[in-house]
Amino acid sequence: MSRSFILLLLFFVASVDAEIKHRLLITDDAGHQLVHIDENDPSNNWAVPLEGKAWDVQIVGNHQATVTTETGYHLIDLRTGTLIKTIEVNGVPGIKSIRRLPDGTAIAIGSVKKTGALHVAVLDKDDHIVKKVEIDKVAKQLRFGRITQQGNLLITPNDELIELDLAGKVLNRFSLPIDKPANAKKLGAFMALKDGDSHYWVACGYAGATLVLDHAGKLLKCYKGPEGAHFFGGFQRLENGNLLQSNWWGHHPEAAAEGPQLFEFNPQGEVIWTFHDPEVLKCPVGVIVLDHLDAGRTAVDTDSVLKSSPPAHLSPQK
Repeated sequence: MSRSFILLLLFFVASVDAEIKHRLLITDDAGHQLVHIDENDPSNNWAVPLEGKAWDVQIVGNHQATVTTETGYHLIDLRTGTLIKTIEVNGVPGIKSIRRLPDGTAIAIGSVKKTGALHVAVLDKDDHIVKKVEIDKVAKQLRFGRITQQGNLLITPNDELIELDLAGKVLNRFSLPIDKPANAKKLGAFMALKDGDSHYWVACGYAGATLVLDHAGKLLKCYKGPEGAHFFGGFQRLENGNLLQSNWWGHHPEAAAEGPQLFEFNPQGEVIWTFHDPEVLKCPVGVIVLDHLDAGRTAVDTDSVLKSSPPAHLSPQK
């Protein structure tokens, strides 16, 4: 093989890698902000400072996004990068996720860490509770919750996966087939998605891995972070088959210097892109790749791949 051919091949590979650029929306736990990053045009970058925890994030149509707080959510204008208003949702303690559906209703998911009580409420378009259920001792360590294509709820309390219906009936429950690292007190599983009616995708926190599991919890595939990956939190399955994964480093801004904040895996489980810029982003938890989404519509991941729904029924809020 000639030297010129090798150089040409290396140039081609480098060029392909360089083409991966994203537009991202990220909740920053340590920075207490919602961050918009445009790798194609950094002049479009912005950040919205937020009081309290910047937790789960969702595109809800009308070029707006919600960022969940422990008591409700912030509503953000994506066109201007500004806070529109903050909404309190009374009656759901310790909110972790509020997932807006295409019809304008929403599911609020919260927990009481001391007792492990899970609280699930259905909200109308005006965020009033129309139905609520409390399930004891299932959610001592709850992070993000997600809704499946069947309308069920997925949670990952520490080291297990639980699928429930909205009446509180447990439909599936199993321990995650991965151990916590020796230097971690717990596994800290973060969130799960369900691929239609078959496979579960689970970000396993301190294990630095995202697993694909069958209905019985059998391991089918492992997206393992490189050496030094700290904590796998929120993630997104992309329509091209790739996986975009956040890598949280801690609650303090200085922890952002430790290493990559985001990884992208191809379907073969190889890391093909990373992001690390402590000046722009501190420690991410929720992440959305905006590249192919229509911000005028509600984005849902009920079949595990985040997609823009049919036109949102929410009226513009001012």
